[in-house]
Amino acid sequence: EAGLNFEIPQTKLKNSFEVNVFRSEISNWILWLPNLKGYWEPVNLSKVNARGVELAMFVNQEVGSIRLGISGRYSYTKSTIENSGGVMRPEANGKQLPFIPVHSGGLSVNSSWKKYSIIYTFTHFSERFTTTSNNPNSVRKLYPYYMNSASIGKDFKLLKTNAALQLRVDNLLNESYQTILWRPMPGRNYIFTIKVYL
Repeated sequence: EAGLNFEIPQTKLKNSFEVNVFRSEISNWILWLPNLKGYWEPVNLSKVNARGVELAMFVNQEVGSIRLGISGRYSYTKSTIENSGGVMRPEANGKQLPFIPVHSGGLSVNSSWKKYSIIYTFTHFSERFTTTSNNPNSVRKLYPYYMNSASIGKDFKLLKTNAALQLRVDNLLNESYQTILWRPMPGRNYIFTIKVYL
């Protein structure tokens, strides 16, 4: 694994860009897969090759009394079965591991003014296969999805103690998606948080 970090110096704010590359060859990888009987079972793969690149950026700026921040991440992850050790069909060799997206990333935008803050987050995951055949026509694949969330918060004093309120809305666009096969995730949902810093 190797990485590079580049920072742009400023008086108060920190802007930076990062790139990381990695490669791993793993022997005796234990892969858990769902079966048609409703439970998961382990499979031992002789050799797996995982490699990829990760990019990240962090940009901050002040405009008068308003502070703006943008952060973004992108990952390309290629994790393939190099040798199944005879527990899979030969066509599984060279295919992407189930449940690992090749592409994933996100973008977060935040703004603060005095005691108030607003955050918007966007994430994306490419399609994921749930079988080692990587059949694009399979009904057992997990389709790509985009996720949006937004929150608004306020810092204040509570009996001379710092405190904060936040209201967050997850799955803002009420998208239907799954992260695990046959287990739908919640639609639009709300989280109200009170924090007290002691």
